[in-house]
Amino acid sequence: MGVNIGWFTTGRDIEAVNLLNIVYHGIKEGRIDGRISYLFLNREKGEGPFSDTIIDMGKEWRIPVVCVSSSRFMPEFRRKAHGCHDTMAEWREKYHLEVMRRLEVYEAGFSVLAGYMLIAGPSMCMRLNLINLHPALPHGPSGTWQEVVWQLIDKRADESGVMIHKVTKELDKGPAIAYCSFRIGAGRFPDLWRDMDEKLDRLTLKQIISIEGEKNALFQAIRQEGVKREIPLLFETIRCLSCGRFKIEGDSVYIDGIESRGGVCMNEEVERIIGQNR
Repeated sequence: MGVNIGWFTTGRDIEAVNLLNIVYHGIKEGRIDGRISYLFLNREKGEGPFSDTIIDMGKEWRIPVVCVSSSRFMPEFRRKAHGCHDTMAEWREKYHLEVMRRLEVYEAGFSVLAGYMLIAGPSMCMRLNLINLHPALPHGPSGTWQEVVWQLIDKRADESGVMIHKVTKELDKGPAIAYCSFRIGAGRFPDLWRDMDEKLDRLTLKQIISIEGEKNALFQAIRQEGVKREIPLLFETIRCLSCGRFKIEGDSVYIDGIESRGGVCMNEEVERIIGQNR
């Protein structure tokens, strides 16, 4: 039967739908040795078109679907928590305790945060083997993907990547399981960096972000290099976890039986998949 896989998502966009579809069919085709034991969404039916699609997919595939709307959970507490880090952390902990109560009847060797837009509380990090995709290399920038890209531009980074890591209570700092890297410097995008430098002669980076935001051409190019590697890397990581090549024990990660300090580079596997999809 293989490993039981839990799946957490907000279902905010088409990428969340595509990712679930690819992994599900990878299981059906025998490329992943396991089964999705449950789908969890922090949205309920009617809260979004893509989350509705995922709910319908789960029901069609006869996968248990558990929904607990985060926007409807203790709404007054949540409203008061906005702008207060400690109070919001308390709300998230209460919310995820309720989530774990709903999921305790299901088994999962590990669970994937696949476009899940909430920060997992400490209790959930300790109780479940959660893995997450982060759009940076191990020891790279933290934050949202938007924040990561702007930090890379600000530091004039020559390289970036995507990693899958074990989720711990320290945001985006859990041990890396697998990663891939790619070039983003002037050698890769000379015209875009030259254009950025010309703008920086007249404006601060903060002003460029305010004026152009995600429409900035260099920003878009760096983001797209990461996006096209996200699904291949996550798929390969899930495959390796399902067959036992990768193992998670507590906050430690093991690759081929040896404890890993920085994860395994999967450039070759990821680039092969990208080449096959062209």
